[in-house]
Amino acid sequence: MDLQILPLENLKPRLDDESELTFGKQFSDRMFVMNYKADQGWHNARIQPYQNFSLDPAAMVLHYAQEIFEGLKAFRRPDGQIALSGWCLLQGWPGAGQDLDL
Repeated sequence: MDLQILPLENLKPRLDDESELTFGKQFSDRMFVMNYKADQGWHNARIQPYQNFSLDPAAMVLHYAQEIFEGLKAFRRPDGQIALSGWCLLQGWPGAGQDLDL
């Protein structure tokens, strides 16, 4: 596999203290990207400058979370407690159907 490394124009400032690194807060200057086509398989591997990328609105990754919680209901009871019903009851989740102390 060929791997292309594209040049950077601007570098992000480095942290002086690595203990300040926080997961999900600091990101690299670069990102790995690779294309896929059914007739070509995985191809065009590259490390490129960090940037946004487009995603098809029908991508399964966007619908997966919605499907997990399909049918999950939370409601406030007259006594002020919150109760769950729906899908989690069918899955036998611990605490399903019990009041939440919120």
